[in-house]
Amino acid sequence: MKIQGSSQLITARFHQNFALKPQELQPGTSVKIGHTGGRRGEIEVIGFGGYIPTPVSGDTLPPIIIGVDGVITGCEVLAITPTAAMFVAVRAGSFRLSGVTYFLGAFGGALGEMPLGSEVPLGTELALGSIAAYGVAIDAAPSTPGTFRYDKIVVGIDSAVDYVPGTNFTTTPVYPETPSGHVLLATVLTYYGITGITQDLINRVWETRVASFIWVVPTDAELSWLELTTDVVVSVRDQYAQPLAPPIVSPYTAEISFFYGTGTWGSATPLVPYLLPFSLGADHAHVTYTRNKLVTEHSPRLMANLTGDSPVIGLGAITLLDVGGLILY
Repeated sequence: MKIQGSSQLITARFHQNFALKPQELQPGTSVKIGHTGGRRGEIEVIGFGGYIPTPVSGDTLPPIIIGVDGVITGCEVLAITPTAAMFVAVRAGSFRLSGVTYFLGAFGGALGEMPLGSEVPLGTELALGSIAAYGVAIDAAPSTPGTFRYDKIVVGIDSAVDYVPGTNFTTTPVYPETPSGHVLLATVLTYYGITGITQDLINRVWETRVASFIWVVPTDAELSWLELTTDVVVSVRDQYAQPLAPPIVSPYTAEISFFYGTGTWGSATPLVPYLLPFSLGADHAHVTYTRNKLVTEHSPRLMANLTGDSPVIGLGAITLLDVGGLILY
């Protein structure tokens, strides 16, 4: 037989106890050979063989795949608890940039965690074994109602957390660019009226504003015996609690009524709704509540129901006092 890849002939025996020539000894068959036990220099056929791949250049193992840039462990962006403030905390952790692993914060080991036995500061609301790496201040929320802003929290190869403020928007989200050589940790959504960052604002996806609430707010929520009337503001709010004006071609109309109590609200009386029209393009309207000072007088509970494509109900209340200053329930 010939050794694969060579023209050299060698002699190999097969087991002498075989009565017939084994099938693997048919011409052209690939066989496996081995040294004969106890007989120096002899080899024998020990079974069917297989072709050995011809050596080629290059690595014998596939290349190691390097993961994409991003957070590996930890690095969560968290609201400050228990009292929200215009700050966020960033946990220690690890991240990858261009195939290189970097670490964030003061910790032991390679997993972005404190080793067991390390002290985690009390009041940080962090799990055992982890520690906040940084606190990041967030700019004041937009000062105009109905205005929003996206900011970014990023980390670079220097393992420093950076704050990237965004640009105000009203109808289409605008995100600031993530600086080159940085990994995005989180986005923070702020808007008019926000005075502290809560967890729901971190990585929140902005949605098109829709009418979601009606606020029924009396100017004077408690009327003494000498006070007969108060102005009531009925305003439409979106899911962010921002004033929401309707399309110019379709002003709001609210159906208002009492569901408990006495008095009049515009021309509304108990069980008789009153349609309150809004001015063109306005997000709120005014109506006057008047008490009647009858023996059967009760503090009213007011209801406003936005009519049209977005039926939304809002409630309000006014407390009436009698001549002695006691509440008329």
